[in-house]
Amino acid sequence: MALELGECFQRIKQYQLAMQNYETAVEALVDRDAEQRKRALYRAGVLATGLEDYEAAQKHLSALAGIDFGYRDVAARLDKLASIRDST
Repeated sequence: MALELGECFQRIKQYQLAMQNYETAVEALVDRDAEQRKRALYRAGVLATGLEDYEAAQKHLSALAGIDFGYRDVAARLDKLASIRDST
Protein backbone atom coordinates (compact mmCIF):
# COMPACT_ATOMS: atom_id res chain seq x y z
CA MET A 1 0.00 0.00 0.00
CA ALA A 2 2.76 2.48 0.89
CA LEU A 3 4.51 1.80 -2.42
CA GLU A 4 1.36 2.62 -4.37
CA LEU A 5 0.74 5.73 -2.27
CA GLY A 6 4.28 6.85 -2.98
CA GLU A 7 3.70 6.44 -6.70
CA CYS A 8 0.49 8.45 -6.49
CA PHE A 9 2.16 11.24 -4.54
CA GLN A 10 5.01 11.32 -7.03
CA ARG A 11 2.57 11.67 -9.93
CA ILE A 12 1.03 14.75 -8.32
CA LYS A 13 4.49 16.16 -7.53
CA GLN A 14 4.27 15.74 -3.77
CA TYR A 15 7.83 14.46 -3.63
CA GLN A 16 8.43 14.50 0.12
CA LEU A 17 5.25 12.50 0.74
CA ALA A 18 6.26 10.13 -2.04
CA MET A 19 9.68 9.59 -0.46
CA GLN A 20 8.17 8.97 2.97
CA ASN A 21 5.89 6.31 1.52
CA TYR A 22 8.68 4.67 -0.50
CA GLU A 23 10.82 4.45 2.62
CA THR A 24 7.89 3.01 4.59
CA ALA A 25 7.43 0.43 1.84
CA VAL A 26 11.12 -0.50 1.87
CA GLU A 27 10.97 -1.14 5.62
CA ALA A 28 7.65 -2.99 5.50
CA LEU A 29 8.61 -5.26 2.60
CA VAL A 30 11.83 -6.60 4.10
CA ASP A 31 10.90 -10.27 4.05
CA ARG A 32 7.58 -10.39 2.28
CA ASP A 33 7.56 -9.52 -1.40
CA ALA A 34 10.99 -9.27 -3.01
CA GLU A 35 9.75 -7.76 -6.28
CA GLN A 36 7.74 -5.05 -4.50
CA ARG A 37 10.74 -4.27 -2.25
CA LYS A 38 13.02 -3.94 -5.28
CA ARG A 39 10.51 -1.60 -6.91
CA ALA A 40 10.28 0.50 -3.73
CA LEU A 41 14.08 0.74 -3.46
CA TYR A 42 14.34 1.70 -7.13
CA ARG A 43 11.63 4.36 -6.90
CA ALA A 44 13.14 5.79 -3.72
CA GLY A 45 16.60 5.89 -5.29
CA VAL A 46 15.41 7.55 -8.48
CA LEU A 47 13.32 10.12 -6.60
CA ALA A 48 16.15 10.88 -4.17
CA THR A 49 18.46 11.47 -7.15
CA GLY A 50 15.93 13.87 -8.65
CA LEU A 51 15.69 15.69 -5.33
CA GLU A 52 19.50 15.87 -5.22
CA ASP A 53 19.58 13.85 -2.00
CA TYR A 54 22.54 11.83 -3.21
CA GLU A 55 23.18 10.15 0.12
CA ALA A 56 19.66 8.68 0.21
CA ALA A 57 19.87 7.78 -3.47
CA GLN A 58 23.13 5.93 -2.86
CA LYS A 59 21.64 4.10 0.13
CA HIS A 60 18.54 2.90 -1.73
CA LEU A 61 20.20 2.04 -5.02
CA SER A 62 23.07 0.24 -3.28
CA ALA A 63 20.59 -1.82 -1.26
CA LEU A 64 18.82 -2.68 -4.51
CA ALA A 65 22.10 -3.62 -6.18
CA GLY A 66 22.85 -5.91 -3.25
CA ILE A 67 19.60 -7.75 -3.89
CA ASP A 68 19.55 -7.67 -7.70
CA PHE A 69 22.42 -5.92 -9.50
CA GLY A 70 20.73 -6.50 -12.87
CA TYR A 71 17.51 -4.71 -11.89
CA ARG A 72 16.60 -2.19 -14.58
CA ASP A 73 19.37 0.41 -14.89
CA VAL A 74 20.56 0.34 -11.27
CA ALA A 75 24.23 -0.13 -12.25
CA ALA A 76 24.15 2.89 -14.57
CA ARG A 77 22.40 4.98 -11.91
CA LEU A 78 25.04 4.07 -9.32
CA ASP A 79 27.77 5.02 -11.80
CA LYS A 80 26.05 8.34 -12.44
CA LEU A 81 25.78 8.98 -8.70
CA ALA A 82 29.48 8.22 -8.27
CA SER A 83 30.41 10.72 -10.97
CA ILE A 84 28.11 13.36 -9.45
CA ARG A 85 29.61 12.86 -6.01
CA ASP A 86 33.17 12.90 -7.39
CA SER A 87 32.56 16.20 -9.18
CA THR A 88 31.32 17.98 -6.05
